[in-house]
Amino acid sequence: MLKAAVEGQLSREWREAHRDELEPASELLDRILQERREKSTGRKYKEPALPDTSDLPALPEGWEWANLERLAQAKSNALKAGPFGSALKKSYYVPQGYKIYGQEQVLRGDAHYGDYYIDEKRYRDLESCKVAPGDILVSLVGTIGQVHILPENIEPGIINPRLVKLSLDERLVNARYIKILLAAPVIREYFAISAHGGTMDILNLSILKRLPIPLVAPQEQRLIVEEVERRLSIVDKLEATVEANLKQAGGLRQSILKQAFSGRLVPQDPDDEPASVFLERIRAERDAAKPKSRKERRSKARPQKSAYAEQRGLF
Repeated sequence: MLKAAVEGQLSREWREAHRDELEPASELLDRILQERREKSTGRKYKEPALPDTSDLPALPEGWEWANLERLAQAKSNALKAGPFGSALKKSYYVPQGYKIYGQEQVLRGDAHYGDYYIDEKRYRDLESCKVAPGDILVSLVGTIGQVHILPENIEPGIINPRLVKLSLDERLVNARYIKILLAAPVIREYFAISAHGGTMDILNLSILKRLPIPLVAPQEQRLIVEEVERRLSIVDKLEATVEANLKQAGGLRQSILKQAFSGRLVPQDPDDEPASVFLERIRAERDAAKPKSRKERRSKARPQKSAYAEQRGLF
């Protein structure tokens, strides 16, 4: 499903039916970039890098290859990795203040989890790493590429060194579309190939900046998000049903075994031979079938003295 979503198959019929209503992604991107150039009059403007499309497949009509640099908001630190470890030590943590967002929030999908804070002075020193509602947090270490979108009611704070923060232009891209994209098999494979590390995979901001993004019209993005989330909701319900059934089956198995070994699984016949008698009979038969001892075998094989032989002293 995710593969079909990012390759345009999931929304193909809808796209063909609304072809005349959609602004091609290339035109939308050019228009937004031109607005940025015009607004930057009087200050230095850095043109975002083009994606390397030399080895990329062709996209459906109206789609365009982009990258995070071209989709980011027109502000400094729109794409930002967390501070170096020496800039954010645990010795700087305080009971209250500005929240530190890390992998624990991303992996749990809960921006309100955790209680690590820094004071205002430390926050001002690391303000380039601050977050805002709608920002996308991406994990860099171990469980790489996991994504969480910050809700509106977050506490002011910064990201820690294990995260990257993406502040993207909402006119170009839907954060939930990017979350779906980063979960797609082709992107997971890209991360696996690009990540490096000794004992665990590690991403970095440079790798994410080079990531090719299939950009589509905002209306089609919304359709893809709604359809994927609808189907994922069905999958979640099926998984919950399967898990409940497995749990119920496990309980039933234990109940059957308990009844079997307590004599309640089948009706009892009062004419049946008691188990104690049965075991005693088996024991007797087994003893009778045991081989004779060497002494018994030797005694049996020795010839018996006859009365005549005893009288004559033959033995």
